[in-house]
Amino acid sequence: MQLKYLNNLAFAVAADGRWSRRNGWRLFPDSSIATEAEQLAFRSEVEAWAGAAGEAFRLPAADGGGFEYDTGWQVTAIHCHPGEDNSYEITYEAIPVGLTGELLHNRQLSSNIFGERERQAVWLVKTEQLDGFLPDIGQELDWAGEHFRCESVDCRNTGVNLWEVTVRAKDMQLLLLGEPSYHCSDSFEQLKEGRWQVASALYAEFLAANAVNQPADWAGKDYFVIRLSAEPLGKLGFLVAVTARHISVRQLEVRRLETFSGFDAFGQPKRNLRWLGRWRVRADAREQFENITALAPADWASSDCIVTSVTPRRINDLESEYLLEACSRNNVLNILNGNRRNDDDRSDLARREDVRIRGVREYRMSAKDCGYIRSNQGYLKIRDYDPYGWDFEYNSPLRPPNGVTSEWPTYQIERTILCIELEIVNFLPGGPAGNVADAIAFYSANVVFNGALAGYEGSWRCADRQLEAISNSAGELWSKLTERWLLAPAGYQWNSQYWQKL
Repeated sequence: MQLKYLNNLAFAVAADGRWSRRNGWRLFPDSSIATEAEQLAFRSEVEAWAGAAGEAFRLPAADGGGFEYDTGWQVTAIHCHPGEDNSYEITYEAIPVGLTGELLHNRQLSSNIFGERERQAVWLVKTEQLDGFLPDIGQELDWAGEHFRCESVDCRNTGVNLWEVTVRAKDMQLLLLGEPSYHCSDSFEQLKEGRWQVASALYAEFLAANAVNQPADWAGKDYFVIRLSAEPLGKLGFLVAVTARHISVRQLEVRRLETFSGFDAFGQPKRNLRWLGRWRVRADAREQFENITALAPADWASSDCIVTSVTPRRINDLESEYLLEACSRNNVLNILNGNRRNDDDRSDLARREDVRIRGVREYRMSAKDCGYIRSNQGYLKIRDYDPYGWDFEYNSPLRPPNGVTSEWPTYQIERTILCIELEIVNFLPGGPAGNVADAIAFYSANVVFNGALAGYEGSWRCADRQLEAISNSAGELWSKLTERWLLAPAGYQWNSQYWQKL
């Protein structure tokens, strides 16, 4: 078999900086071929001479005869085409082989809308060098820059004893992802949440600097951390969510309560006015709400009122909730005595009715009352699992002001609802035995009453009804009927369908 080197070495440099070579040879038989068997034998000889991809690149020998191998280049493809006179033309394509991997693509930098940055590079590596070349996930990569750590490694076998290795690196410096989110509730509670990318080495320090009850400078003035949660970012670090709440002096609600206390000597109705105010107060402002009984309210009650009671409730180390009551100076004695008449006066029980405000009672709706069940994933709607498991008309204790008849917002679950408690006492002739049937029947049919009760309009629910024996001034047996009614908050109504079936 005779060899002929066809032309000079051809080379190319791609846009990504990758080099390649190409050359060609022509092979002739030593003698003419006359039979098919001779043709097949020569073709087999050509195939054996051509070699295989992955071998060293062939160059003409220096002495002009035959060829020699260039071990710095590796064959990636071999093309063989038949020519004239039973010859074959063989073309070789090759790429250089580095000792520790050849960079094929430049180190590309990308960033997204959250400010996260990544770099990527592609390398060509020999099979025997692959294990020692691959970086560990989380390893700092000098070629990518400071704070960049290996995020992923992809290896693709080119089929010629070479691997194309793609390495992606992520910038793991402390980073607030995007901007903090903001939420404001109907009670003007303001929350902000920020999400941070935190490297493992900075994790403990970051948690200490953002512990619960610490100031949240990133959120703004008067914001304090109330919640932390973290989830791992593989082996690179953590994604930490920090929630902060604006904590200062915040007025939650003010109510004006008017109660009927009887008629004066001229037959005109007498009314007692009372104000209820509720505040969230930061720890360093508690002094403003202490030792203020008998003083005039600042700006939340009428000018002739004084503060009659202060009830604090600790929320956490940073804030407390204060419930303040105020009433007119002219009504202080009546309010403190609960609008009670002289209980020893039993001369006219038939026309007597005692009315008094017992105070404020707390009421809370359970998860089921609001239409939810609790699970590991939080609160789930009952109707998502059982379409007939919850119905507003029969399972909700209250009706909201907006008229919505679907599930309540989840923040209503176990939320404190303050209800004015009104006590009404009437007297019935005869002992309890003769009046108990009527009392039970009335209670069963009138658990909820929407209208004016003791002169005050609203939605009322009878929470308790007691019947006990009493004697009038003549020694006759009477029954004392005591009813305690709860007033729904302004705009809300008790759901009679719910309470009537109890």
